[in-house]
Amino acid sequence: MLELLKKVRNVPHYYFFLVCGLISGLAIINTTPPFQSPDEVNHFYRIWQISDGQLSGVKYDNRVGGFLPLELDSFTNPFFQARFENHPLFSDSLMTEQARFIESDKLRFYDFPNTAVYNAGAYLPQAVALKVLRTFGLSLMQIYYGVRIFSLLFWLLMIFYALKTLPVYRWLFTLLALLPMSVYINSSLSADILANGISFIFVAQVFRMLKEGTAFSKRHYFVYSFIAIGFCVAKTVYFPLLFLLLLIPMIAYRDNLQRFSFYAIISVVTMVSAYFVLNQSGAIYTPYCDYNEKYRNGLDLIMGANMHGQIDYMSDHPASYVSFFVNSLAGNAQAISITYIGKFGWYNVSLPGWYIIIAYVFIVLVLISQGMNLC
Repeated sequence: MLELLKKVRNVPHYYFFLVCGLISGLAIINTTPPFQSPDEVNHFYRIWQISDGQLSGVKYDNRVGGFLPLELDSFTNPFFQARFENHPLFSDSLMTEQARFIESDKLRFYDFPNTAVYNAGAYLPQAVALKVLRTFGLSLMQIYYGVRIFSLLFWLLMIFYALKTLPVYRWLFTLLALLPMSVYINSSLSADILANGISFIFVAQVFRMLKEGTAFSKRHYFVYSFIAIGFCVAKTVYFPLLFLLLLIPMIAYRDNLQRFSFYAIISVVTMVSAYFVLNQSGAIYTPYCDYNEKYRNGLDLIMGANMHGQIDYMSDHPASYVSFFVNSLAGNAQAISITYIGKFGWYNVSLPGWYIIIAYVFIVLVLISQGMNLC
């Protein structure tokens, strides 16, 4: 046993992640029925829409979504309805559906208002995979699982690269990447996969400059500008991570002019990217109160929520942003702490409380250990 532990300890952390992530990810894909991850049906619709070359969502008759093949409804509906059941059962014939999907001109409008507003870039890798799989004459079930497997592999490679270039806290970030919720979400159809991968790569690059004392060069302008654009495209809410750039010491820059010119360029790139992304989503965003009454119930629309109203209020009361953020975080602290470790299905299947506690204790211990050794 001790010999086995020694061998595991000598395995590079990035290979350890790759093997464990692949095994656990494939196990999750195999055991989780289709569309049983949060909003996965709507993510599937948005990915299909982008694979058809429709980069923007459609606003039609006070509804938000897009025109997609008629056959998708009969494929997704049985699984979507299962979200409202405590112990859903799926027939073998449903799970092993092998009928070849034949492209047709029969389209209908699908409502997916919460994902139609996402920028196409957030789903681009998955949309490319779906487009390729559609050329092989596969069934919808095979296409669905093919995209899920590709999503997992794409995420694994992004995190593998981040961990390989990370100079400190290697096992801590390996552990965080392998948390049950992390593997669960990143082996499903989701807009979070690209955002999560970019986040790990960005943090790795910042720590690399801090640890190795890398001199700032022109290459960093392009690298961090590309990452800033990636944050805004994948999920704009991730852009505050860019403040980690302030940790880069003055010694890394040639002089103050280079330092502040870098800050200025990143700020401009981020603001311009965020403006275009938010402007695109805002153009079709429709709150519950304005949504077509015939279709709005049963959709993932929150009654009383209004993005435009929130932005207007924050613009008029900028000082309230911090208090709103803190209050929201405090009010949902328990749910967030549980979800970070593992809450599956449509957030209705949680890991036991003792597992959650042990996971956080283990994270703290690894953090302390890595902080002492800086390796």
